[in-house]
Amino acid sequence: MRPVRVIDTGVRPGRENVAFDQALAESRNAGRSPETIRFLRFRPCALVGLHQMLSHEVRLEYCAANGIEVGRRITGGGGLYLDEGQACWELVLERRGLGTDLAAITARICTAAAAGLKRLGVPAEFRPRNDIEVEGRKLSGTGGVIDGDTVFFQGTLLVDFEPLRMIEALRIPVEKLARRDLEDTRRRVTSLREVLGRVPPHDEIHAALLEGFREHLGLDPQWGAPTEDEERLRGGCSTSSTAATSSCASWTRLPATRLKSRRRWCAAAAPSAPTSGWKARRATASARSWSPATSSSARRARSTTSRRACAD
Repeated sequence: MRPVRVIDTGVRPGRENVAFDQALAESRNAGRSPETIRFLRFRPCALVGLHQMLSHEVRLEYCAANGIEVGRRITGGGGLYLDEGQACWELVLERRGLGTDLAAITARICTAAAAGLKRLGVPAEFRPRNDIEVEGRKLSGTGGVIDGDTVFFQGTLLVDFEPLRMIEALRIPVEKLARRDLEDTRRRVTSLREVLGRVPPHDEIHAALLEGFREHLGLDPQWGAPTEDEERLRGGCSTSSTAATSSCASWTRLPATRLKSRRRWCAAAAPSAPTSGWKARRATASARSWSPATSSSARRARSTTSRRACAD
């Protein structure tokens, strides 16, 4: 087994958590950070995927009026609503030994996480492409990227989930939703509260997941603390409200076309709740058509991104 640092960064704003993601991945690639398992939680926020446009996926006025932060993840996929009712985990590991591609890596990590959840009494199973389910109902969505020799993989575990807040925060046309649509969402997802009849303490959830990672990934989790590099980036992000040019936070608000040319992340991510067919089709159409730029440089950026090897 190889030792892996474990950190718990607690409850933080969305953009600060995303900036910490960036710090972990880049510090690991530079050899300044050890392999890491990170546990985290979010204050209420709506985060879009790397290549999405905020105004197409998030109800910005609703979020502003209700204190819901908005931002962009470093992974792809659809819009996410996150709050303290979800427990999140991340693995920042060397690629060697995990798998030949993102699909294989996803299967190994999700199987390990599901095995850990079984220690809580949850009959969890991995369902390709990247979900963890209980009797056909989604309990956790996951996603990851491969950047050089580093795998960055994250999961969102529904602990105590209320779908109405997600529907109101994300750009799902509420006026077209009937009561049966909300009930359908509830039938398609589940939570630890519903499965177990209780909300386990976060320490208990963490311990169960760590045992799954130990058993199935050959990792030896050892509790530690963030490095100075990671804390420095986090500190810059925490003051971004008064320093709009803070590099660690400002990139989360960049238009998608600029992000595509800035980083070459490849991702397969899933939203916290199932996305209906019409929403998936609309998101795909938006990704193809929203860009205001038709210049050759913008087209080259899109082409470069699309050539990255993704799990599909």
